[in-house]
Amino acid sequence: MLAQSRSPQQLSPSELDAYLAQGWFRMGQTIFTTNFLRSQGQICSTIWLRVLLTEYSPDLAQVKLFKRNANFSYVNTPSIYNTYEVTVRDGNKLIAIGFFDMGQASAEGIISVYDPAYKKYSLGKYLIYQKMQYCQQMNLQYFYPGYFVPGNPNFDYKLSIGRSALQFFQLRTQRWLGIDVFSDENIPYQVMFDKLRALQKNLAQLKLESKVLNYEYFDASLIPDLREAELFDFPVFLLCAGHSEDIVLLIVYDVCDARYHLLQCLPFWKPDVPNADPAYYSVFVLKVLYKIHSSDHPEEMATVFAKFDQA
Repeated sequence: MLAQSRSPQQLSPSELDAYLAQGWFRMGQTIFTTNFLRSQGQICSTIWLRVLLTEYSPDLAQVKLFKRNANFSYVNTPSIYNTYEVTVRDGNKLIAIGFFDMGQASAEGIISVYDPAYKKYSLGKYLIYQKMQYCQQMNLQYFYPGYFVPGNPNFDYKLSIGRSALQFFQLRTQRWLGIDVFSDENIPYQVMFDKLRALQKNLAQLKLESKVLNYEYFDASLIPDLREAELFDFPVFLLCAGHSEDIVLLIVYDVCDARYHLLQCLPFWKPDVPNADPAYYSVFVLKVLYKIHSSDHPEEMATVFAKFDQA
């Protein structure tokens, strides 16, 4: 599944390591993973990051920040949830605070906030460097700063921290790779969209109408009451003409297996206020009923669908 969440009653350090290694993250008492989010009115891919601490040494930005902020004091303090708090003070004044979870061999940065009056000191980055330095001193192997969103500059600051040892989680192979090999081919949403557009052209040649639509409820599985429903969770799909409200016939491209899938879905729930944007499907929250056919090639999928449509 592309979006999942759980609310464990307890989580051991080694279990946290395992979740983080698969692109999960903690939020409150819930641990979740998602590969997509809404950003600036669009659906975007989330690319999970981690720093290989055993190969990281202070970069120029860290050296400069530590020198600039040398007059500030900082303290790392553990909490009852194995969450550590790092505080930064200018004399007796608290000017920044951050939190991070400690596992057995890894840690995840949860949140950092700072006094906007100290903006020129880059305290957000400074806190991340402090967390990483502490984790190195504790002989941890990995530090997970969360995700970045290609195309959204608000997340780009993470790409400059620990760059020499920074890795990203490749959804297609479920592997961590060096950030320097990241390219557009590793942006799941864009790959899905482009592949469905290619299929749409093949369907058009067969005189079959279709629409490539964003799915409004791709992250519905993150809602606690719906997490066991195994809902459809692709962010974009090709909607075949002639579908009814009882049965929705659609095609997705799954980057995990690099294949098209023709699916028969059932309406699971009808929202009171659908999205008025015609680029979105929001009539129903969907649940997959059958996987009818899978293929590597758009030409084959178009031909199979044409036969299915005429049956």
